[in-house]
Amino acid sequence: MTIRQLTKQLYTVERILTDIRNELRKARTTKATLESTRGTISKERAEDMLRYIEEQRRAPDRGPIK
Repeated sequence: MTIRQLTKQLYTVERILTDIRNELRKARTTKATLESTRGTISKERAEDMLRYIEEQRRAPDRGPIK
């Protein structure tokens, strides 16, 4: 494998890791927002939303990272 190929793969891995970090940041922000609004929406609805976020985060078939 050439240095050029390795460099290209490294940049690809860095891009994927950046995408994962951004997704985690969005999920934490969404979770914090939902937890802070529990008093204004029904507790059941907030729990449903949090459960949905957790299921989406764990889903193995999410497809390619964009």
